[in-house]
Amino acid sequence: MGFIGFNNVIMTLLALPIFHVTGLEKFEWPPSGSVWLMMTVYAIQGFTMEFSWAVATVNLGPIGAITIYTLCTFPLSVWYDVFVVKEPVKISNWYIVSICILVLAFVAVTV
Repeated sequence: MGFIGFNNVIMTLLALPIFHVTGLEKFEWPPSGSVWLMMTVYAIQGFTMEFSWAVATVNLGPIGAITIYTLCTFPLSVWYDVFVVKEPVKISNWYIVSICILVLAFVAVTV
């Protein structure tokens, strides 16, 4: 967990009981197992990306790592649109080739 995430957790843990007792915000556990699954997958994905970014920063320096890390967000956002939102996205063969190169570069830098 990064510094910002740590601060969010601490502030939420402090404010949540106050909001619940005063009625400003009602606290409820997630209603189903699928929500817990989504939260777990997101937490694992977040940890993996943060850890990979940290390793890349150590190996490349901050500029190179941030460049590759930022470029990897583009294929992830398209993947999300296609498979989760079910929104049609026009993808060319060159786009697929460039995404493969980006992913290979990111893996090569972080390993």
